[in-house]
Amino acid sequence: MILALRAWQRRELAPPWRGQFGMLLAGWGVFNLVEGLIDHQILGIHHVRDDLGAPLGWDIGFLVFGALLIIVGLLLSKSGEKIAQDYNERQARRATGA
Repeated sequence: MILALRAWQRRELAPPWRGQFGMLLAGWGVFNLVEGLIDHQILGIHHVRDDLGAPLGWDIGFLVFGALLIIVGLLLSKSGEKIAQDYNERQARRATGA
């Protein structure tokens, strides 16, 4: 959100929803990875499914899901940045008359 506000202050197109939603997904994925590694694997405080005798599969699935969220989020963010960059370049060319 800070990036959006700064872009608007510069009279530029703020990062589109893809960029913002992508960073939200990536942040969620980072949280899942860190929480899953520390709480589930290292400390063993709890597991995704404590009601099972062998919850390792669920814990690994949780980590994989976190990694997928990071990948998808970063890809969405990059595509959003590209859209905003192209728009800002077109606006700059119009302003200079080129």
